[in-house]
Amino acid sequence: MSPLLNEGMQIMPSPATKGQSIFFKTSSYKSIGGENEEFVGWGPEDLERYSRAVKLGLAVCRVDSPVVHLEHPPGAGNPKELESNKKLYDELSKKSPDELRKYYDSVEYKKDYWW
Repeated sequence: MSPLLNEGMQIMPSPATKGQSIFFKTSSYKSIGGENEEFVGWGPEDLERYSRAVKLGLAVCRVDSPVVHLEHPPGAGNPKELESNKKLYDELSKKSPDELRKYYDSVEYKKDYWW
């Protein structure tokens, strides 16, 4: 690799174990409610999506290799967004599978999608 291509870049291990790159079969992704648009900015949305997928019965596979992630500062936006995201995560993580399905079936933003 050319030294210029690597200049100023670092490769470092990251504790982010539930996000980075995700792949779903479209029907599986839709079956768990897709993305939660109530998370705003930076926050535990990756962990919530992973936990929900497992709780709602999807099989999760992990690759045994490094994943590249373009880093960004956590919480670069409004600090109240992170607080709100953590509160939302806490509420959702306490729900049973049935309660999660009801929640995701009733979210307002889902009306914008044909599925």
